[in-house]
Parts: sequence; structure tokens; C-alpha cells
Amino acid sequence: MLTSSVTPRLAQVTHVTTVHPPYRQYALKVLDKEHIKRERKTKYVLIERDTLKALDGHPGVIKLWWTFQDEWSLCESGSAWLSVPGAGTHRVAREAASSAFS
Repeated sequence: MLTSSVTPRLAQVTHVTTVHPPYRQYALKVLDKEHIKRERKTKYVLIERDTLKALDGHPGVIKLWWTFQDEWSLCESGSAWLSVPGAGTHRVAREAASSAFS
């Protein structure tokens, strides 16, 4: 179920709800592989994913549930992305990492 979306430069983030009970809500971030390659952002996409994995379980840090891909897109699903309006996950992850390790 699609309820809202935001389109930043490298990705589209969509608020989704599961179709079966308990009707969990997630943010689904879809990144275009060609755009990432063209803009040379592969390094930053991997840093973001690895940072979210490393900080799993820390209070206030986005919970990364899944990452998957197809021929054209990279996808990440998280539980808390939409609770940070206007914030890119790269910035949020960087700030969380900074406060978690300081």
C-alpha cells in the first residue's frame, strides 16, 4: 500500500504498509543503479548500508530491515526513516554514528 513518497536526488523513498496483519509500516528506499554509477556514488551507498548494519540496535538509529536489488534498482527497507522528515539517510546515519561512538 503506497501512502506517500519523497524524491531526493539519488533515491525515491516510499512509505509502505504490509498487506497482511499485523500491517507493519516501513520506508522503502529505491536507488537507481545507473544514476549511482553515473554520479560515482557507489562508495557512499555502501557506506550508508554498512553504517546502518553496524549501528543496528542502538537507540535512535534507523533499523535496516532488508536490502535487495534487481537489474535496475537497489532497495533498502527500514522502520524509522519517515520519522526524520527532510533528512537523508546518509546524513542521519552519519550523525547517529558520530553520537554513538563519541
